[in-house]
Amino acid sequence: MAKNVALSVLRTRARQRADQENSGFISDTELNYLLNVSCAELYDLLLAAYDDEYFSDTDTFNTVSGTEQYSLPADFYKLLGVDLVLSSSQLVPLQKFTFGDRDRYKSPLFNLQGSDLFRYRLNASNIIFAPIPTGVKTIKLTYVPAMPALSQDADTFDGVNGWEEYAIIDAAIKMRIKEETSVQELIYEKNSIKKRIETMRNNRDAGDPAKITNTRGRSRRFLGRH
Repeated sequence: MAKNVALSVLRTRARQRADQENSGFISDTELNYLLNVSCAELYDLLLAAYDDEYFSDTDTFNTVSGTEQYSLPADFYKLLGVDLVLSSSQLVPLQKFTFGDRDRYKSPLFNLQGSDLFRYRLNASNIIFAPIPTGVKTIKLTYVPAMPALSQDADTFDGVNGWEEYAIIDAAIKMRIKEETSVQELIYEKNSIKKRIETMRNNRDAGDPAKITNTRGRSRRFLGRH
């Protein structure tokens, strides 16, 4: 089964599922829009079920002394982790500071008791560090990128394991609604695929289930006592 499916193929299959193969009732431009909306819904569903197991990317940048705020990647959607890069083989996970602590790290009375680590917080399309960096530090972001828009016929969507059928059926439902024809059987199929995705969430890595991160121990070791 193809992993990456082209927009032109998605469009053809959506027309087939909506029984509108030879109809001009919905233009290719409108159908492209519907498919993008439907693929985005599937993308969110896969993220909710599998988080970073299918979609993740990294970005590395250096801090500037005296600068607390930095732009997130243009395709940023969801943060998975922030690391301070000490060397090519040593990364230290950074913790988030709360809104209530936003001024605590700016106080001249605050010190890290020998540690040069700091914390972060997202703010709109930026990431903020506290205390404000006083030198050049290398930061690595691990994040989920936003779903790329499908605009050209050759643009592809990663259906992972044939899950693109969910988006195809969802687009077909929208097509039929506009045509004012029955959607009952398509809704049943869509819900069935959704249930399969959610069921697979619990079975994909049953041999090594997720564990709670020990943030207490990590905080004492790397961040010192505040």
